[in-house]
Amino acid sequence: MSQTNKLPVLQAVSASWQFVLNSWMLLLPAFLVKALISGAFYSMYLTEGESGGFSMLVGLLLFGAEVVCISMALRYSIRGEYNGLLGTQIGKDEGRLLLATMMFSFLMFFVLIASLYLVSMFVVAYAATTVEDMAAIAEDDAAMTKVVIEAFSSPSGVMIGLILAVIFLAPILYLAARLITYSAATIARRRIMVFETWKWTKGYAVQIIFALILTYIPVYLINVLGSQALMAMLGFNLFSEGQTISRLSAFIFGIGSGVLSIPVILVGAGLSAFMYKGFDPDPPNISA
Repeated sequence: MSQTNKLPVLQAVSASWQFVLNSWMLLLPAFLVKALISGAFYSMYLTEGESGGFSMLVGLLLFGAEVVCISMALRYSIRGEYNGLLGTQIGKDEGRLLLATMMFSFLMFFVLIASLYLVSMFVVAYAATTVEDMAAIAEDDAAMTKVVIEAFSSPSGVMIGLILAVIFLAPILYLAARLITYSAATIARRRIMVFETWKWTKGYAVQIIFALILTYIPVYLINVLGSQALMAMLGFNLFSEGQTISRLSAFIFGIGSGVLSIPVILVGAGLSAFMYKGFDPDPPNISA
């Protein structure tokens, strides 16, 4: 890919899903352990009367398990390695990927906040055109919310809402596209690779965004629909207030959420690895 101006989008999508099909059974045991940790976290986080400090510790354990599983998937996709307990390790790969992920997450958070702030200004400005005295309701959150909903309920409001959604998502997708290879490069090069990968994808952002959308849409649909089905089966809705959720229901939901995240992680590892192998402008130094 580094030698042409055309990125094989469909090939990237196909390779990512092929990796999921070829690896899920081998990597499944480690992901099931992570799903159990997810169940423990949700059973504490979603139920009343639980110590926030302890649930936070379990949350950190869950985040660590996520990094370990992503490292395992990337090692297998790039090096073909399956070493350690159930293919997992807690070593330099995981430490480097953890730091790289934190750096990427910080950048993404900054872009997300800036994008949200920009779109919020447009939303308020458009809503202000639909009322005579915007200042009169500026301090009334309920009234402001009602005005915004009504403003974007009209045909022109829906169209403007779609445009604002694109404006909101564009910088986020652009950053994700430009740094698509950071995780695979960090594992392949055995050093933290975030900012260095930016120049590799220059001129390919739009094509990578299409690859990201086509690759992730199916897994996110599976995730959302699966989560909705789980909540319906267990008799609660995370988006409704004033519910009492039993510890067992929260535990089962957490395990289910962990299982539903498996294809998301695997397809992401497959896509990052495919992009890294395609762009890789310099021979990696993998002597560690």
